[in-house]
Amino acid sequence: MTNVLVTGGLGHIGSQLIRELSGTQDLSMVRILDNFFTQRYCSLFNLPSNIEYELVEGDIREDGDLDRALDGIDVVFHLAAITDAPGTLAIPELTEEVNAKATRKLVQACLKHSVRKIIYPSTTSVYGPSEGIVTEETTPNPQTPYAKYKLVGEHEIIGPAKAGDIEGFVLRFGTICGTSIGMRFHTAVNRFVFQACTGQPLTVWKDAYDQKRPYLTLSDGLDAFIFMMKSKKGSGEVYNILTQNASVREIVDLIRPHVADLTVKVTEAPILNQTSYVVSDDKAKRLGVVTGDSLKEAVGDTVSFLQSFLKVKNPHESQPVRSTC
Repeated sequence: MTNVLVTGGLGHIGSQLIRELSGTQDLSMVRILDNFFTQRYCSLFNLPSNIEYELVEGDIREDGDLDRALDGIDVVFHLAAITDAPGTLAIPELTEEVNAKATRKLVQACLKHSVRKIIYPSTTSVYGPSEGIVTEETTPNPQTPYAKYKLVGEHEIIGPAKAGDIEGFVLRFGTICGTSIGMRFHTAVNRFVFQACTGQPLTVWKDAYDQKRPYLTLSDGLDAFIFMMKSKKGSGEVYNILTQNASVREIVDLIRPHVADLTVKVTEAPILNQTSYVVSDDKAKRLGVVTGDSLKEAVGDTVSFLQSFLKVKNPHESQPVRSTC
């Protein structure tokens, strides 16, 4: 039987992963390591009852917390990170500490505790401005501390995996979209849906409307995680994981059927990472990863979460909507 640790298990991805794992055969326990920085206590509500859950309130930067969390663990999903890419421009040192240095500390602790496998979600943002079709062989060019130190974290996983000390898988996720109990709205598709449903205009840089970027539904991301947990091959490698390459125009067109009075505001202000790029996930598909979801479904599900806002006209349209969740 397998015991699993999910670091950052209360976040947008983690809160759904800890539920999805309950359907995995030969898995007896899921342990969650989280520092409650975002106070997502709701992520612990109504967990499945068919497996055991344990909670370690702690920090991946602390040796003692890692020792408590890793005792008896076979597989680690290392999700704990600072993930707001634009926000990391103001906190590069903290981003390095959490996303890079703490990942090295975690890997060393995994080796100490004889953990069999570690699965690490990175980001296609590591590629930065790129031309043509982007593959795992494309030279990374990260533009934010978030992407830079996620790339450093990749090396911390791949090195010991290549050496045969641990099985390690790096998954470069496209921008996540879709719903979970610990959901955030700071990524592109989810943010657009939130703005549209709450009566706010979608602000788009004028030259970005037809730029393509890689996106990944949460469901497809979880399927890739569980595939890698079960995989007997592919260790020591990096894999692009995405549902679809799509433009801002395509995303807006998916939202329009749900929001009759949708407004798009074009701005001259530049955006972060202005280059259009298309990512290939052929390597993951050759290994056996299947991504069968669609952005259309993810948009529809997110709209359903916010449908109450669509029933009445917002009497304060000129006021920005603020959310603390």
